[in-house]
Amino acid sequence: MRASTSNKLNREYSCDFNGNNSYSRRWCVQTGLLLLLLMAFAPWECSAIPERVDLIPNGDTFRCLSCHVVVGGALNPFGEAVKQLVDEGSTDPFWSAELAETDSDGDGLSNGEELQDPRGLWQPGQDAPGDGTRVTNPGIAEGKPVAGSGRYRFARYVEPLGISTFCLMVLTALAGFFMPKNRKLLFRWHKRLAVTTILFALSHVLCVILSH
Repeated sequence: MRASTSNKLNREYSCDFNGNNSYSRRWCVQTGLLLLLLMAFAPWECSAIPERVDLIPNGDTFRCLSCHVVVGGALNPFGEAVKQLVDEGSTDPFWSAELAETDSDGDGLSNGEELQDPRGLWQPGQDAPGDGTRVTNPGIAEGKPVAGSGRYRFARYVEPLGISTFCLMVLTALAGFFMPKNRKLLFRWHKRLAVTTILFALSHVLCVILSH
């Protein structure tokens, strides 16, 4: 009886590629292909520099969309103005009275007025100035989008979901790599990690789509 149970577990959790367990083989291959597909089509923040979010007043409101038309995409007028002030890849402070007084998007409000720091006195590390509910996007004139409206509600989740998805993908790959050493335990965890990774990846893609 004990031998029969042991053989059953070995068949269930075996994941070799010699044809001993076609189910386990199909599961590993299909999961890997799906994760690669999600990774290939998920829009990552390839051109955005998340650290700059903390370098403008109330930057956490619109995050990357303060400077980009879409997450990781082309720069809006405010982003173009910032680009003229910083070196490529730099995370040095650039917020100033001059940038605050400029109306980058031409909507009649200066960048500082839109970000609740009209005089440009705020410095990185200080508390967010003004009324956070009155913050508008300094790079978009049409409709003067305000904090918490439309796509901006989802933009703040793109970065953490992307990082979480990548970490889960690494853990899933490691569980699959070491599976032959402990088939019973790691096969179960590999399946759980794979399902969790897929859910996070889909959530990441959905947030990117909704923030565009």
